[in-house]
Amino acid sequence: MSHPPITPEERFATIVEELLSNPGVTPPSDGKGFGSSGLKIQNKIFAMLVRDELVVKLPKPRWMRLSRLAMENALIPVTMADS
Repeated sequence: MSHPPITPEERFATIVEELLSNPGVTPPSDGKGFGSSGLKIQNKIFAMLVRDELVVKLPKPRWMRLSRLAMENALIPVTMADS
């Protein structure tokens, strides 16, 4: 029996549930302003849904390693934004 596909919102809700047990992590708020939909650690956004895509902020060394792997193996799409 096949299950209905999981929506991006449901997947993000699962991530939020998993991470809320970590100290300093706060869930998205009910507000409408920028960042209200973001998962935060110590009041700084580190994950959010944007147009049904999960966006995460990674430390630069981790991002560099992942981008190198992606370039070598074409495993994952990678985009970098200046912060």
